[in-house]
Amino acid sequence: MPVIVYKPERKVIVDGVQRTIAKHEQWFVRDTSRDFHAAGIIIRKEQLKPGRVKIGNNEFIIIAASFLDQYKGIRREAQIITRKDLGFIIGFCGLTKDSVVVESGVGSGAATILFAKLCKKVHSFEIEQKNIEVAQENMKRLGVKNAVVKKADFYDVKAVKAKNADIVLLDLPEPWKALDTARKCAKLGGYIVAYTPSITQAAKFVSSLSEGMLHERTTEIIDRDWRIKGDAVRPVTADIGHTAFLTIVRRIL
Repeated sequence: MPVIVYKPERKVIVDGVQRTIAKHEQWFVRDTSRDFHAAGIIIRKEQLKPGRVKIGNNEFIIIAASFLDQYKGIRREAQIITRKDLGFIIGFCGLTKDSVVVESGVGSGAATILFAKLCKKVHSFEIEQKNIEVAQENMKRLGVKNAVVKKADFYDVKAVKAKNADIVLLDLPEPWKALDTARKCAKLGGYIVAYTPSITQAAKFVSSLSEGMLHERTTEIIDRDWRIKGDAVRPVTADIGHTAFLTIVRRIL
């Protein structure tokens, strides 16, 4: 059972002023059958269970890792779609436990895994064998059994065998070339979502839509963290808010 090991920050009072002498740290420990080594300390394998552990002057808090903790620790080879973008897709398209998802471009399997945990079935198509192997490894590690990854070129409408999807996700360099395949896979009333790094890609995708494909919106999800320390609050200026553009299309014919 994977765990999360927390090392709380340490504070002292110096001349009446509280000062932080050690910042908070945390580690994801996948293998609890072995001793854990970090930050100059060793936590024995028999201690790697939920609770508090004191080693020398340091105290650690250990909790069981959740699905999200394990999800964050998946092996990454190809770039993944971020959770902020996936969350928008799930909410806007109204995906449920009865939904069927088709995706092109499995990458490292991040979207595949999250969709599979929420939906009924996921059909993923990928042309790179290495990506397929990494995605399948991550799926196995997180216990995903309702997703299938097949080697196929999504640009080739004859190569893809899937239909009645509630959503088709296009994570491809040229999603406009996959519109015929996406239309074949999407059910009437289903959604087609193009994930594109540049707005020119999004524009070309929209201009390529045929009759019966309704462009509902093109958007970007901006993410900005804030630093809060007492009464001092300000945006974290190093944040990169933009990841990609999401173009939402609905098949109405």
